[in-house]
Amino acid sequence: MEGRAIVREGTKGMFDENAHFAQTQGMDAHIPENVSLYQGPDYLNPDNPVNKQNAVAIGNNDFVVDPDHQWAMTIDLHACIGCNSCTVACQSENNIPIVGKDQVIRGREMHWIRMDRYFSSPYDSKTVSEMGLHFDETGKPGKRFNDDDAVEMLPQPVACQQCEAAPCETV
Repeated sequence: MEGRAIVREGTKGMFDENAHFAQTQGMDAHIPENVSLYQGPDYLNPDNPVNKQNAVAIGNNDFVVDPDHQWAMTIDLHACIGCNSCTVACQSENNIPIVGKDQVIRGREMHWIRMDRYFSSPYDSKTVSEMGLHFDETGKPGKRFNDDDAVEMLPQPVACQQCEAAPCETV
């Protein structure tokens, strides 16, 4: 797999000596280190004065907070009607490029959040078709209805599922 072993093995002694020993095996030992383009405060360094200044005690741990560099979006699922305003807000906040309808047809649409729609009917197909029962709007047996009349839709916003390396991490 591109010069790397599928499985990397080591002993407990190797791990005790260097916890990141797997990064020095095979071709990975010759790859230069990734350098971040983001030059903000070093959040992992406890001696950084920015971290000491903005640290907030939570329980027994110190939680590093940067008041100038946080954004989050919450979605009330009980109030969600599937209007896609959360998708538009995510796109505008994260500067996601918008493509035209010709590119959408080719599957080149990009979102970090999407709106799934789930459909259901209060009646199963056996009740409606095989038994010949028909219901009105109140659910009482009566006039014949089209199966489409009883369909209900539940909108469900789905986040990007990239939490390990989220593109919105630095927003």
